[in-house]
Amino acid sequence: MYFMTGEGYTILSMPSELFGFIIGFQRMLRGIKSCFEDNTYLNNIWNKAIDGSLALMTENILRGHVVDSLHILKFIIEAAVQSLYLFVKNEGDEETIWRELRLRGKHATSFSVRMIINLPNTPGLIKKDMRRVYVEIAKYSHPTYEILRNTIILAAGEASSFKMVLELTKQALDYVAYLALRICKLRSCLMHPELSIESIHNYVCSMQLKRACKYVGKITRK
Repeated sequence: MYFMTGEGYTILSMPSELFGFIIGFQRMLRGIKSCFEDNTYLNNIWNKAIDGSLALMTENILRGHVVDSLHILKFIIEAAVQSLYLFVKNEGDEETIWRELRLRGKHATSFSVRMIINLPNTPGLIKKDMRRVYVEIAKYSHPTYEILRNTIILAAGEASSFKMVLELTKQALDYVAYLALRICKLRSCLMHPELSIESIHNYVCSMQLKRACKYVGKITRK
């Protein structure tokens, strides 16, 4: 993978690792897509919006657009949190979910940090760390101290930015996987014959998605 630097083209291992990680995550998510297909809201969130956003994120990484990739990552974690929050709150009823989402859209509250704080049946330490990761990503969507004191991050292909983006992406997508698997368990679809929970467990653990790995491990022991 090649990126332009001041001295011409060079190969950067960090973007390659980031690109590969997202492709692997997308493959994992597509492996459980049947859990969402029979619910229009969940299907649109997971199999369309999030899947499409992951593809767009890889395109931005290939172009060296670091900040743009973080904007997309922010959307992905917001969509994942919203899906569990609204699904549980409205007991999975699609009509009620769509109605609430329309009302929230009128007040620019389709997502709020309170959704993380109020995630049902979620340990406090998980919510606290998920909020930390989200806030860290959101810093790059606004004219914050971090952006204005380090404007070089806005430059396409800035090598020093990729390490930060890689770490944030791993942390965020770990929670996205955790939230997806939470919904799958609520819908009792992890026991579908076409899905292998052992394979899912092996895959998320091999990607070092620690929170998701631990969660699926708990399920398999029950």
